[in-house]
This record gives sequence, C-alpha cells and structure tokens, in this order.
Amino acid sequence: MKKSKVLILILLVLFFFSGEISGIVGTDFYLQAGAITDDSFAFDPFLWTVGVNFDLKLAGILVISPELNLINHGFDFDYFLLEPALMVNFKFMGFFIGAGLNKFFLIGDGYGDSTDFSMKLNIGFKFSLIKIRLYCMFPFEDFFPPSIYGIMIGVKF
Repeated sequence: MKKSKVLILILLVLFFFSGEISGIVGTDFYLQAGAITDDSFAFDPFLWTVGVNFDLKLAGILVISPELNLINHGFDFDYFLLEPALMVNFKFMGFFIGAGLNKFFLIGDGYGDSTDFSMKLNIGFKFSLIKIRLYCMFPFEDFFPPSIYGIMIGVKF
C-alpha cells in the first residue's frame, strides 16, 4: 500500500510541476467508466469500473497516461479493487495504441491484499470530448493469452 501512495504522489508531482522540464505540451483529464470480464467474455459476474485518466501529451506521437480505476461487483462497497496503471500510448490522428503496467489492490472490511504487477495493452480512438478504448491485462508469469478484457468510455473535462 505504501508503494502505491508513493506512485500516486510521483504522478501528481509530474502532472503539476514537470510540464516545462519534461516536454509535456498539453494534458487532458478524463472521467471514465466501463466493464471488465475474464477470457470467457460472459460478463458473469458483471464487474463495472469507474476512474480517472490523465493524458500527458509529449511532442510528437507519444502520450503518457496515468490512470486510477475502482472496480466493483454490484453496489456493495464492503470490498472493491483499486487499479492504478501507467500507460505509454502512441497516437496517430484520433487512434492510439499502447502498453503499460498495472496492479490491483483489494480494499475493504478486513481485506487488504494486492497482486503482482501485470501488463496492460490498449487500443482506442479519441474524439474531441470522448475517448473509447479496449484493453486486455495479463500477469507476467502467464503471459498469453490475456486473462482480463475490458472496455472504457471516457469524457474529457
């Protein structure tokens, strides 16, 4: 848990103070929602997700995208998953594709556990105010096929 707090603090410092130093030419902030499933594509149980995403646009085609998502089943908040991720995306016109690392934290009544880091791949399209993306995640020890799939729709603010 301490490592995730440090990661979040580092990302906030990068966002607020490093624009001129790092070559960031713009940022976009998104509120996003979506659903995830396992490799059966049954959406059973139905897991929904909400979160925030920053796109830190570097000169050229590179975008660094930190995000933080809450994942839950139903509306029982006794426990839930928190997923911080850091993606590196390459953009071409409205399309983007990228990869990054993510980690899951189980948080709730009497719970407190985390997974190892895993790989996250995504592909999507950005409209002027909407971002739609498909993604898959898989642990490093069982690299292919991916074990989790998802879709996210984000609204730019």
